[in-house]
Amino acid sequence: MFVRSIAAAALAACAAGATQAATYDYQFTSTISSASTPGIAAGDAFTLDMYLNNGGTTNASQSWNGNQVTGFAIHAGSYSATYSTPFEPGAYFDFQTDATGKVTLAEFYGTDPSSTNSDNFTPSFTGDYVFGDASFNDSLYRNNTVTAGGFTSVANWSLVSSVPEPTQLALMASALALFGLARRRQRG
Repeated sequence: MFVRSIAAAALAACAAGATQAATYDYQFTSTISSASTPGIAAGDAFTLDMYLNNGGTTNASQSWNGNQVTGFAIHAGSYSATYSTPFEPGAYFDFQTDATGKVTLAEFYGTDPSSTNSDNFTPSFTGDYVFGDASFNDSLYRNNTVTAGGFTSVANWSLVSSVPEPTQLALMASALALFGLARRRQRG
């Protein structure tokens, strides 16, 4: 009984934690229209996952800025790259969602040239720049690769998931473990 009450308390804390900030994964999907990046060909599927966290509890009716982008990842063909500091503070970035959390505006100039990023072709190719016209290339402006449809095409954006904060994940894991222990004791 004691274990069950602790598990219930942990779940209640999880529910309370649901009011904490979450990171939202918005994904742009398209195809590659032209490519000179190694491992990518025209017609390959393309995805860009943008991770946003405004410190709030909702993605509804929001106007996001570049400081709220916690990172993003691009995938096309056998190429992938991740950016952990994509936009400089104050850089042009406008990403808006409506009352249902659907993207209504997606505009940005380009990533920070000094972005902390990694890709699976380093060091021969480093995807340092991603531009709002749906193109990306390395730091020397070589290997320009373009997707069909710019990132401003809101129809190509969708919410993939809301990722809980690490403390909330830890609480959920402990609650599940305690419930499992309570069930085992109940059977024994």
